[in-house]
Amino acid sequence: MIMAAIALIREFTRKFPSSVKRDSLLRFCCFVQNESFLSRQRLNCITFASQRSYRAVKHSLHAPYVASPFDFSFLLKTNVFLHQNIVCKLLHARYMSNVSIELKTDEDVIRFSFNKPLGRSVSANRNGKTKRRKMSRKAKLNELRFYRLKAKKKTNSPNPEVRIRYKLEKAKRKEAWLIEKLRKYDVPKAPAEAYDPEILTEEERHYLKRTGEKKKNYVQVGRRGVFGGVVLNMHLHWKKHETVKVTCKPCKPGQVHEYAEELARLSKGIVIDIKPNNTIIFYRGKNYVQPEIMSPPDTLSKNKALEKYKYEQSLGHTSEFIEKLEKELQEYLEHKARYKKAKDGTPQDFFNISIEEFLMGSTSTQTPRQYEQDCHTLHCYFSGNVGAISKKKLVEIFVNRDSNALKIVRQTYSCWYGQDLLQFMANAQRNNSFARIAYLRMVEPRERDAQLMRHSLFGGSLNLNTFIEVACTRPSSELLRIKHAYQTRYNSDLEKDLTLKVNGGFKEILLAVLKSCRNYGCKADMSLAMCDAKVLYEALESGKNIDQKSITSVLSQRNNGQVRAILSSYKQLYGHEFGKSIKRNKCGQFGKELGVVIRCIQHPEKFFAKQLRMKNADGREILIRTVITRSGIDIKAINKAFVAKTGSSLENVVKREFNVSKDKTNDIIVGILVGLIKDC
Repeated sequence: MIMAAIALIREFTRKFPSSVKRDSLLRFCCFVQNESFLSRQRLNCITFASQRSYRAVKHSLHAPYVASPFDFSFLLKTNVFLHQNIVCKLLHARYMSNVSIELKTDEDVIRFSFNKPLGRSVSANRNGKTKRRKMSRKAKLNELRFYRLKAKKKTNSPNPEVRIRYKLEKAKRKEAWLIEKLRKYDVPKAPAEAYDPEILTEEERHYLKRTGEKKKNYVQVGRRGVFGGVVLNMHLHWKKHETVKVTCKPCKPGQVHEYAEELARLSKGIVIDIKPNNTIIFYRGKNYVQPEIMSPPDTLSKNKALEKYKYEQSLGHTSEFIEKLEKELQEYLEHKARYKKAKDGTPQDFFNISIEEFLMGSTSTQTPRQYEQDCHTLHCYFSGNVGAISKKKLVEIFVNRDSNALKIVRQTYSCWYGQDLLQFMANAQRNNSFARIAYLRMVEPRERDAQLMRHSLFGGSLNLNTFIEVACTRPSSELLRIKHAYQTRYNSDLEKDLTLKVNGGFKEILLAVLKSCRNYGCKADMSLAMCDAKVLYEALESGKNIDQKSITSVLSQRNNGQVRAILSSYKQLYGHEFGKSIKRNKCGQFGKELGVVIRCIQHPEKFFAKQLRMKNADGREILIRTVITRSGIDIKAINKAFVAKTGSSLENVVKREFNVSKDKTNDIIVGILVGLIKDC
C-alpha cells in the first residue's frame, strides 16, 4: 500500500507540475489509524524540503499538529488525515486550491500568513530572487503627487533655512549625478608609442612660426574640446601644408596649454607657438607620414564630445550654485544669531559691520524695533495694502537711511517674511518707477555700478554715456571694487567685455581709464602733474596728428585724482583748458571722444547737467539714476549747473516728470527724489 501511494503521488506530480512544486514549503506527515499496519520505524513521509517557511495547497486543510523544523525528527503518530485513503485526500487538496500558506519559525514561534507579499512592491520568483511588483497607474500618480507636495512645502516654506537647505540638497544630488554621468566619457589613454622626437633650431622655429602666421589654413577647437575630428582635420591639412593653426574658442584661462599638450600627444605634431588670442601653431615634422587611422581610437566622437561638454557646463553651473547657497545659508545663520542677540537685549551686536563699511561712513543709530517697522511698511506697500501705511514713513526710509542701514533692513525683511527684497524689486523695476528707485537705493553701490556698466554694454543698444559716467566719476578705489563685483557677478572681465563691444578711440581711452584704478591711494603730486601736462601739450602740438599713445599712457598710469591735478596744471601753464586745445587743433574723431571723457573727469557736474538736458526716451531713467547715484556727493553742484543752463531746478524737473495730478502714487516718488536733492 505504501509503494502504491508513492507511485500515485509521483504520477500526480508528473501530470500536474504546477500544483506540486519541488520547492514546496510544507512537510506532510501521514499516519494511518491502524497502528499495526505501519510501525514507527517504517514511518513514511511525503517530504518537500525547506527549512524556514512552508506552503500548503489548501488553507482549510486540518492539521492538528505541525512541529517546527527543529523537531521534525520527533514527530509521532498523529491522525493528520482521518480518512483511510490518505493519497486520495492529498490529491484532492492539491487539485482544488493554490492558496499559499507561509509558516515562519523565528525564535521558536510558529506564525502563519495567507498570500502575504514579501514587500510593498516586490515578490519572490522561482529562483528565489526578488522582482519588483508592478504598480497600477493610479498608485504611481499618487506616489508622484506625494513627493511633489512634499517638495512644494519645502520650496514655499516660510522659514528661509528650510528653503535654502532643500535647494542645497537638491543641487548636491544633481552634482553627484553629473559626476557619475561624466565618468562614462572618460576614455583610457592608449600607451604612448615610441618615436624619435625631432629637434628644431631657433632659426627653424622662427621660420615655421612666420609661415604659420601667414597661411590661412586653420582648425577650430570649439565647445566640444579635443575629439577625434580635430585630429583628423589636422592630418588633412598636413597633407598639403607643413603647419596648421588651431584656434581655441571658447577657451578658459590656461586651457589653451592643455589643448596644446593633448593635441601634440594625439597627432604627434610639434607645438611651434601659442598666441595670446588662444591660437596654437603646429608643425607636422620633417619625417611626417600620414597614418592609416587619422582619428585616434582613444578619443570621443563628435556627438559624445558634445554630450560631455553639456554635462561639464551643467556641473560648473551647479557647483557655482552650491557655493552661492552655502554662502547664503552661512550669512542667514550669522544674521539670525545677531538678530537673536539684539532681541535678547544686546542691540550693539546687531550692528556688527566690517571695518571697510565703517570707514565708508556708517552713521546708523536705529534700534531693531525701528528696522522691524521699516520692514512692515515695505511689506504692506509691496503686498498692495497701501492704505495701512504712512507715505511719509515710506519716503523717510529711502531718504534718511544710509547704505548700511538699508542693508540691515533688507536682511531683516528676508528673516521675517522669507523673501529676498532685492530680487522682488529687481523683477518689478522694469515697469514700476518706485521699484526702480527702491532697488537702486537698496542695492550696494558697487553692485549697482557693476550692473549699470553691464547693462550699458549688453542691454540691447550700446550706451557709452552710462559707462563713461561710472568709469570717470567714481574714485579709483571704488572703481577697483566695481571691477571685482563685475567679475564675481557675471564671471567675466570688464576690460575684455569693453574690448569686445566698443570700437574706435573710445575703446583705447576707456581701457586706459579702467587700468588707472590700480594706482589708487596715492595723493596728487603737483610736480608730477606739471610734467604730465607738458607731455599732453607736446602730444597735441608737436606734429600734424595727435599722439594717441602718449595721451592714453598718461590716462592709464594716473588715477582720477592725479588726472584732475594734471588738467589743472595744464590750465596754469598754458592759460586754457585741455579740452579747448583739443577743439582748436581739430583732432578728429579721437579728439571728440577724448573731449567727452576729459570733461566727465574734470567737470562731472557739467557732464551730468548735459545728460539731464538731453531729450530722449531714457530721460526718466537718467533723472532717477543721477539723483540716486550722486546724492550725498555732488547733487547740489549738478543742480546749480543745471539751473545755470536751463533756469529751472531739478526739483521742478522731478515734479514735471512725475505728475502728481495724473497719478497719485507718484507722490511717493516725488517725495523721495526731492528729499534726496535737498537733504544732501
